[in-house]
Amino acid sequence: VSFDYDMPFNAQTASVAIYNMMGQEVIRQDVNVDGSRLDINVSDLTDGIYFYSLIVNNQVVKTNKLVVSK
Repeated sequence: VSFDYDMPFNAQTASVAIYNMMGQEVIRQDVNVDGSRLDINVSDLTDGIYFYSLIVNNQVVKTNKLVVSK
């Protein structure tokens, strides 16, 4: 899965965390704060609904749904 993003000017650290429906974190990947695109390999995840959160400076700034279907 690919994410396009724009970081706020004050971003020092950032990551994307993916959670299953039970709220368990299944993937976490650091984000390059100077970049604009992040690719995450979700091939090890089973088909289903997940949630992802963008975490900037240790605070969740966005959460959304992610559907994995192969």
